Amino acid sequence: MTPQEEKEASISESKPINTWALKKFEIEFKKGYSHENSVDRYEAKVQFHNEKGEQFNVNISKEASDKMMELIRPQILETAQTLIKKLS
Repeated sequence: MTPQEEKEASISESKPINTWALKKFEIEFKKGYSHENSVDRYEAKVQFHNEKGEQFNVNISKEASDKMMELIRPQILETAQTLIKKLS
């Protein structure tokens, strides 16, 4: 390996890993049960991780969760109907 290649390899090995990827996307129905959240609702969160094993979660607002459910509702209903037919 040339001195230049060694230098480049050394630099690339010391660079921090900042490659974040989606690990989990979750929408969950929550039954209203407390004074703060007494209304039935959907709650969504997104989890990201990187190659170093670090991770973080982002909670999604109620409004955005509701919009996501509206977008995927037709597919959920279609899949459920197909499953019901197969089980019948």
